[in-house]
Amino acid sequence: MTQKEQNEYLEFAKKLSKDSGKIMKEYFNKDKAYSYKTDKTIVTEVDKKINTFIINEIKKKYPTHAIDGEEEKYGKSTYTWICDPIDGTAMYARKIPISVFSLALAEEGVPILG
Repeated sequence: MTQKEQNEYLEFAKKLSKDSGKIMKEYFNKDKAYSYKTDKTIVTEVDKKINTFIINEIKKKYPTHAIDGEEEKYGKSTYTWICDPIDGTAMYARKIPISVFSLALAEEGVPILG
């Protein structure tokens, strides 16, 4: 991968992170619908909304890349975007401001940015 490509991926990841942060802020003080996954961890409508947003944006910009989102996955590729839409969902759902959006890009399983 060239330095130019890595910079392009980084700028794209920054934009996704900022846009996802805006979604988190928009819903933070609102009552959020939530449920529990089979592993008994909580998932909110906001987790799913951000995960879907990330998948759609990556598919538009890099249709050959895979996405390993916590709530949904897409495709197989040398390049895989790894996303936790809300790391700290239990706190987020309780309106405790201790959560973050997490995103990384791996090439053949090796992280190249995050």
